Amino acid sequence: TAINGWLAEADIEFDESILREGEALPDISRRRLHRVFTNGSFESGGRMAGGFWINMKPKHRLAGIMIEGEAVASVDFGQIGPRILYHLAGAKAPAGDLYDVPGLESWRHGVKLVINVAINSTTPLVRKLPEMMDHLPRDRTLRDIMRDIEAAHAPIIGHFYRGIGHRIMFKESNIAVKALLTLKTEGIVALPVHDEILVPRSQARTAAEAMKDAYSDVVGGDIPVSADEWSSLKESIVPMSL
Repeated sequence: TAINGWLAEADIEFDESILREGEALPDISRRRLHRVFTNGSFESGGRMAGGFWINMKPKHRLAGIMIEGEAVASVDFGQIGPRILYHLAGAKAPAGDLYDVPGLESWRHGVKLVINVAINSTTPLVRKLPEMMDHLPRDRTLRDIMRDIEAAHAPIIGHFYRGIGHRIMFKESNIAVKALLTLKTEGIVALPVHDEILVPRSQARTAAEAMKDAYSDVVGGDIPVSADEWSSLKESIVPMSL
């Protein structure tokens, strides 16, 4: 209720000039959020939904949304799913990017897909899924790839294929709510998109600190946070320096 009241009064606009012919103009009055719980439990799932920005293409969010007349940045947790899984396993996550697996350094996106399927699935993967084909080495079997992932993340492999993803999502959603309430008290309008938050570019660093603090309060420990913005010159999403 507090978050919805705050967003209802916020100065949020959308620059329709960035849309191409045939692309729909978003209804920026649609700001009321609700949480979607799963598996018949209020400790499963819980992500926020309902805001006009949530299902937009990332480039449209970054290029079109203006908060208090300012372009936005997307502030994002680093590998939050496997990091929470390390917490649930009672183990310390290794330093660095958890999707940067030795032997698969050139295939980060594919590793991310495999790990997230393993976290959410209740049955072992036996072959590469179609959406993985372009993001994993074709000359290696899924079993070979899983061996590399398991070697890099031995403490959490016992939690793969147990359908634990919705428990992880619950913690992630609680972290997001806590970060939003902190930013609300600081007068910073913020729009949640699952494990990232949109804020005015000038507030990206403050948002990152609020997100790190929320993660520490809910899970414990540290987590890297990064930010992206839209570059009109390159017409692309580019990293922001925090």
